[in-house]
Amino acid sequence: MQRISNALPCIVGVLIALIVIVFPFAMMFFGVADQSSTGSVLPMNSGDIIFRTIAWSLFVGLLSTTIGWTLGVRLASVQKSIRLGIITMLLMSLAVPAYAVFYAWWQVWPSGTWVHGYLVEHEMLSLATGCCLAFALVGWSWPIPALIAIMTTKSNTELNMLHRLDGVPMLLRMKQRIVVDFGAMLSSVLLVSAFTAANTTCFDLAQISTIGNELRATVATSNSLLQVPSLPIVGFAIALIASITLVRLRPTRTRGTDNHHRSCAGILFVWLLLSGGPLMISAIGSLRGGGVQLWKFYSGDMSLSGSIAIAVAFCCIAILITSTGM
Repeated sequence: MQRISNALPCIVGVLIALIVIVFPFAMMFFGVADQSSTGSVLPMNSGDIIFRTIAWSLFVGLLSTTIGWTLGVRLASVQKSIRLGIITMLLMSLAVPAYAVFYAWWQVWPSGTWVHGYLVEHEMLSLATGCCLAFALVGWSWPIPALIAIMTTKSNTELNMLHRLDGVPMLLRMKQRIVVDFGAMLSSVLLVSAFTAANTTCFDLAQISTIGNELRATVATSNSLLQVPSLPIVGFAIALIASITLVRLRPTRTRGTDNHHRSCAGILFVWLLLSGGPLMISAIGSLRGGGVQLWKFYSGDMSLSGSIAIAVAFCCIAILITSTGM
């Protein structure tokens, strides 16, 4: 009886994985194309799409981790009450869709302005769109490595005190931090890269073909994924790597308390620059442009989105409670 009770969480976990991951993937991969569909477009060169996806994902993962980890390590030394407030702020930033951040950056040079005219005249529109995409993805992603840094960073209280007393140069301290946290930093890069690769809307808006939006387009045109087998295989491999990375992350218990509290000004500045500021400006602009009518016209869609979000949250909590016994 004890063996059955011990094995029950594992069985439930496998069933959840089969229902949530394997079954939908198999249905898409082995689905038969609708013979009545016409005009479907399939990607001509899967190699370019895969390379572009991996390049963008790793770029965003590395840059986000560089910014987020540095701020996360600093946030770990901020006063506790302030730290909890900033953590809540970062979680709220992650609750906003990445395409909202992209839209906020995109509105820096809207159509009809002199900036847009200058970009079109000098054939720099693609470059500006790519920069907006990079700012948006990094602006949305950097809180993830920051939160991971807070969760996994080792205390090293005695070493930090010795560094301050001996006046160790900043570059040497940074090198020591990288050596200590390299495993968790690598996990952060892989996790952010997987989230970037799974993003479809931002890349659609920027008109950049990646694995995610090409798979979506293939399914939307009633084609079978067997017609482009390399894309779902690579996409599944990315998701598998991200899942393994997430499972291997473990919080580190600190054994000491560093009484040297640091300022949070730098963290707030980066948050305002990359995440909060663009969203606030966009929100103010939408209100001035008649955005107050948003609820009147889209109340049904917003209610449906909220209901789906609550249902997903409850499902995630159920999966979390189940996984604790595994």
